[in-house]
Amino acid sequence: MSRDEVMLRAMNLLARREHSRTELRRKLAVHCEDADLIEDVLQELHRRHLQSDERFSESLINSKAKNYGSLRLAEELRRKGVDSATAAAYLPDTDSERQRALAVLQKKFRQPENTLAMKQKYYRFLAYRGFSADVVSRSLKVWLSGDSIDEDNDW
Repeated sequence: MSRDEVMLRAMNLLARREHSRTELRRKLAVHCEDADLIEDVLQELHRRHLQSDERFSESLINSKAKNYGSLRLAEELRRKGVDSATAAAYLPDTDSERQRALAVLQKKFRQPENTLAMKQKYYRFLAYRGFSADVVSRSLKVWLSGDSIDEDNDW
């Protein structure tokens, strides 16, 4: 595969959505065996600001932050090859994460049931979605008590 063909394939992938450098390298390697050529194309794309791990991180977080916690978002970015420093710069703050956890609970379960089995179910659900134990505990406390976020001074 020529350099122009590899570049065209990379540009087509980037035209559909943002890709991390690692993800793009993996997808191009399926079609081209020359790792040096792929690296050269990736350098060119980065130099021309057509591929950016920062932009990819921001895009992924913006699309998924509504339903997932920081732990899951960070893990997904790590799996896609984004370094932890870049990922940390774009992850949502703790206050918004608490509000998102509460919103996810309310959307999924509508009305809280204050039984041990349901508390465990709520906890597992939020933990699976990538919310930290502290965020889950505080969100459950607020949701099960029926308080609004503004009334809880320790939120």
